[in-house]
Formats: sequence, structure tokens, C-alpha cells
Amino acid sequence: MPKARAKRAGMFDPELLEDPSVTSFSIPSPTENNLTIELELTTIANSEILDSTSVFKGNERNQELLNQDTLSLLIDKIKDVGFQHTAALGRKVGDKVEVIFGSRRRLATHYAGVDYKIFVANEISDADALALTKSENSHETISLIEKGYNWSKYYYEDKLSFRDISEKILGGTVTHTTVGKAIRAAKIPKSIVLLYPSPNCIGGQTSSKILNLLSKLSDEVQSREDFLTNFIEAHQDLLESEKQAYKENASYTCTHLTNALLNYFENESDDIKLNNKEKWNDHCTVKYNFDGTLKQINFSKLSKAQSEFIKNTLSNL
Repeated sequence: MPKARAKRAGMFDPELLEDPSVTSFSIPSPTENNLTIELELTTIANSEILDSTSVFKGNERNQELLNQDTLSLLIDKIKDVGFQHTAALGRKVGDKVEVIFGSRRRLATHYAGVDYKIFVANEISDADALALTKSENSHETISLIEKGYNWSKYYYEDKLSFRDISEKILGGTVTHTTVGKAIRAAKIPKSIVLLYPSPNCIGGQTSSKILNLLSKLSDEVQSREDFLTNFIEAHQDLLESEKQAYKENASYTCTHLTNALLNYFENESDDIKLNNKEKWNDHCTVKYNFDGTLKQINFSKLSKAQSEFIKNTLSNL
């Protein structure tokens, strides 16, 4: 049984994951001195992949964005050769194998109909698991939107500024401008993100354009189940051609799809009405829903007499 040792302390050697003759190897713990992690190759039958495995919560890959469409490029590659070229890495948690990195390969092998190969350790601490999952995003970089999902908790829950996230959480490896773009991009509904062959197709400029138009659409419109139905039905050929273009060139940004979406939001659907604003006077602006009902009344600074007048008027309605 060939055995090898990773060359980079605290990390993994990609060659070990790709070498079919390697069935086990060890690496030093990324976070603890004098601790070695032993990994054994495990093959999980295709029919058992979803039930026998889960994904480490610290994995930066957003699992909700992984499906047959967004993984089509990897699925096709696996089908072409008939097996998974690069093994994943994980740990035993209860009766399951928890995937530390290789979650795209996990679902891709499931859809491709082949077994899933993963090097598994009986014990890996959460700190080591986090270090390992961050070290391996070479197969497809984490998208701007996925980074936004991961960083949003620091912004919304911990109340850190973009600059604080950049400096205190990310160690200055990412600019505060990029942090801001990512967190804003994460506001795009997943139903829209999933129209794209990959979330990597949505960069900073594209996300800004989408969010700008979405901000003009009422919440009622965006929450409707048929919000994108007409677009999808009318643009099946475009959606397929964009998928094919992305398969041929992973750096393709799906410009045609974005332009069609923006055009749809702005012009094409009679069911989607932009929020109408109307200025009643110098003190009051109102906003209407898409169905013409009143949504919001905004007052500028009012005198005490003016506020009392409004109060009395409303009480008599």
C-alpha cells in the first residue's frame, strides 16, 4: 500500500490527490505543533454519496448554488474519463464523511454516475479543517457572490465595516472595496444567480447593474413566484447558448444573458411595474406598489403644527 507524506507543512500536496497509486498519506496539522493527520483513501459508491457524506460548515462554497447546470463543466469532464481525477479530503463525523474540500466533486460525481473518492481522517479539528478548506480552491475560484455570503455575517451580525473586515478578518489580503462589492452582490436573489452557468459569471459590474434595477422593483414583484417565469420561457435558447459558451470558455461572463435580464426588468414584462414615486408637495413624497396601491409616504422635516394637522387628519379617516 503506497504511502506518501505531503511536501508542504500544514497543507496538502495536490499530486497526492491525483496519484491513483497513493492510498494514504499524512500531513502536519496546520494549527497545532507536533500533531500529524493521517488520511486514508475512501471510495463511496455513487448510490451512497448523498446519504453518506455531508459538507463542512466552514467550506466557502455555497452548496445551494451547486446543481447539474452550474456543475455541468465538471460533470462532463468526469463523464469523459469515467472517473474522478482528483480526490477530495474530509473527516469522519459520526457515521458520515464530512467533506472539508471537494464539495463540487461530491455532487459532480453523483450526477456523473461514478463513485466518489475522498481521503478521510478519523479526527481533524475544526481549526485544521478551516485552514485546509481555505487552502484549496484551485479547481474553481470562490465567486464574488459566495465571498459576499461568507463575509456578510461580519458586516450584518458583528457590525464590522468593510475596512474592518478587510483588515481584521482577511488580514489585508482583500481590499475593503472588494469586500463591499461582494457583500452587495450577495443581495442578488439566488433565483437570478442560478440562471447563470456559474456564480463566477457575476462580477462586480454585473452585480451592480442587476442590483440597480432590482432596487426599482417593488418587493411584491420580486417575491412573486412567477417573477422570472416569463423570462425563462422566452429565453430558453439564450440560456442554453450561454451554458455552452461557458463550457467552452470558463472565463466567459455571460454578457448576453445579463443584457437580456436587464432589458426584461426594465421593459419587456407587462407584469413588472417600476415603483412609481410622486411628489405631493415640498414636504411629502409617496411611493406606489406595482398594483397601484400606496406603499410608502415619506415626509420631510415638519413643524409641530404640520405634524398635528396630519395626526388629526389621519385620525378622522
